[in-house]
Amino acid sequence: MASVFKDILELTRDWRRMLQQAQTDRNKKRGVRNVLLTETEFNTDLILEHYLGQGVAAEKIIEKLRMEHLGKALESGFDFSELKKGRISERHCGDHPMLKKYIGYDAEALMRKIYHHLGQLKLLPELYDLKDEKKVNVRLRLENLGRRYLLLLRFLSDR
Repeated sequence: MASVFKDILELTRDWRRMLQQAQTDRNKKRGVRNVLLTETEFNTDLILEHYLGQGVAAEKIIEKLRMEHLGKALESGFDFSELKKGRISERHCGDHPMLKKYIGYDAEALMRKIYHHLGQLKLLPELYDLKDEKKVNVRLRLENLGRRYLLLLRFLSDR
């Protein structure tokens, strides 16, 4: 009888520990979701408001773009369907031909593309003279990244 009681007590302890772990995992995921959305909002504001709206130098914008949380989420295997389930459709892209190639992407695939383009932009100041538009059109690259962010935001906000 004592051994049965001991086994039940042990199971109860395991159950509580598992429940606490599940709650911790859920809170971490909620945290990842929140920092990804915050990072997205921050970068979108930098590009649309400060670069395109106020004319801040591209070098400064590129330096300030954030990608660390997105990189960590991708590395850790974060489930991007927690941001949004489903796939990008034509209505998310509007009439912009550049965005049409993202039709059918899910949240993770689009975030991977954004991460790739962020990484490429971050390298440009080291590789090129950004004022020489014949070699690299930084304005177009930043505009396209802004469009990808707007596509992501449209997709995430779609009900």
